[in-house]
Amino acid sequence: MSAIRPTNLLATVRHLGLPRRTFVYLFLLNLLGAGLDLLGVVLLLPILEIIQAGGGSAIDKLQGQHWTILRNLSAQIGIPISLGLLLFISFTFVLARQFIRYFAVRYAETVQRNMANSIRARIFSRFLRAETVSQDAASVGSVVSILQSDLRRALDVLLSITQSVSLFAQIIAYFFGLFLLSPIMCLVCAVLMLLVMLASGGQFREIRKRGGAMTNVNQTLATFTIGRLRRARLIRLSGTEKAEAIEFRKITGDLADQELQQKMLATRVQFMIEPGVIAAAYLLFFLGAQMLGLSLERLGLFAILLIKILPPLRTSLAQYGRIVGMLPSLERVNGFLHKITKAAESKGGPLQFKRLDSEIRFRDVSYSYKSGNEPALENVSIEIPAYRLTALVGPSGAGKSTLIDLLPRLRDATAGQIEFDGVPIQQFSTESLRHAIAFVPQSPEMFDIPVEDHIRYGKENATDEEVRRAAQLAGALDFIERLPQGFKTPLGDGGSRLSGGQRQRLDIARALVRSAPILILDEPTSAVDPEAEADFRDVMIGLRASRKFTIIVIAHRLSTIVDADQIVVLNEGRIVEHGTHAQLMRSGGWYGVAHGRLFGVQSRE
Repeated sequence: MSAIRPTNLLATVRHLGLPRRTFVYLFLLNLLGAGLDLLGVVLLLPILEIIQAGGGSAIDKLQGQHWTILRNLSAQIGIPISLGLLLFISFTFVLARQFIRYFAVRYAETVQRNMANSIRARIFSRFLRAETVSQDAASVGSVVSILQSDLRRALDVLLSITQSVSLFAQIIAYFFGLFLLSPIMCLVCAVLMLLVMLASGGQFREIRKRGGAMTNVNQTLATFTIGRLRRARLIRLSGTEKAEAIEFRKITGDLADQELQQKMLATRVQFMIEPGVIAAAYLLFFLGAQMLGLSLERLGLFAILLIKILPPLRTSLAQYGRIVGMLPSLERVNGFLHKITKAAESKGGPLQFKRLDSEIRFRDVSYSYKSGNEPALENVSIEIPAYRLTALVGPSGAGKSTLIDLLPRLRDATAGQIEFDGVPIQQFSTESLRHAIAFVPQSPEMFDIPVEDHIRYGKENATDEEVRRAAQLAGALDFIERLPQGFKTPLGDGGSRLSGGQRQRLDIARALVRSAPILILDEPTSAVDPEAEADFRDVMIGLRASRKFTIIVIAHRLSTIVDADQIVVLNEGRIVEHGTHAQLMRSGGWYGVAHGRLFGVQSRE
């Protein structure tokens, strides 16, 4: 059979949250149920002997160890042995067995449901807490595939394992009954069934191979689907709808083929097992009747026990096939959970960052991406004064966004030191740093929630007045009030019901409502008209004048930041110049040249 190491498998399921005691409880419950069922079946031997003897006074003449036990029990409770009494007791055992199995199934299903919720929540929350590098390395399609198809298949493995524990308990109980009837017959039966299972080993190896292929195709399908649905506009404008539909059908066709082949392999195993087990049973009957001389009653009881063993044996092999086929998904879920748990970002130090009183200082800071040959930042040293407006400019790929990511510790510098008011950044808790930094990305990221909920995102307790004032400061109040439901209007997925400029201003309102001491804006006017840009400049000047905010702006439109207290120019990961607009225009460097190209103004040497 396909090699699965039980110790590794149990370690995996325990890591996913299925405790060892669950297996113990299920095993004991099902062993108890199977034991009660076995007692009910074993009582069929004296029942058949009573019927064979004609009942009545003939009961007292029946011999055997089991009759000695029954007569002793009868004497102790004071109830004479009769056919009706034995039938009633046998049925009582069977009925009790059903209740026990019901509770075992209910317990297993409860554990299964709780595990599903727990694993999804753990993967989701730990992914959000993982380092940015790990999040960058994981595609959205891959994570969605793990949370949906892979997790569903992994949970099927866990359910199959718990069911296999139950089936194993039943098989043990029935083999114990066979052993009581004839130790030799029991041993022969075990050997024959083991041979039948070993003969199906090649099929299980093929099932596992197909399971790995299905896992890969599921990931490909999730990645393809999410990517194309997000870029439906591009597909339509490019006229590639037909080509994308053909590719989608090809992937789903591959998935259907893999599923069909795996199911047919599992069915083939069952068709192979049942005739083999029946042939083994016939051989055992011949052996018992011709060589061991067992009575008709014992052979009949032996046949009943074999019939009872066959369904759990067949089901256990089917469950084993499910485990083998879906094991790649279980391993992938467990591996991903282990990886993102190990990649958990630092919680930082014990200090709580409240506000910035003096400056943020970069001391010879460098940062390198694992996938890059050149450092994104190299020996950056700069001071960002508190309560002032600092602008970061430079060509694309200069390292501006990377530098900003270091402040809330989305990334950690690979060399050098960052200090807030002279205190190294590592000494502050990461949570307090992020609470004190409000960030507006270049491309606003919005959920399909009402306008007011988006503005409150990150500060759920913001009052209606605070929300309204933030919208006014961001220049968003007028268009919000013109929306069909005002502040209650749903945004649509990604803010699809708003224009680019409206999304940008609404996201600025979200940052402003937090009243965080540090405000970071990544090209905040990239999608607004000149009038809105002028309004935004006024807003920034007003915020700076309030001396409540330290403002950092990443700018590509240089007109946005001419009033900045400090303009820092980065190029190829290095700071090449910094100063005010007037100073940089006189220096004749990158800023002066770029500004001159845009506005036709020559920088002065």
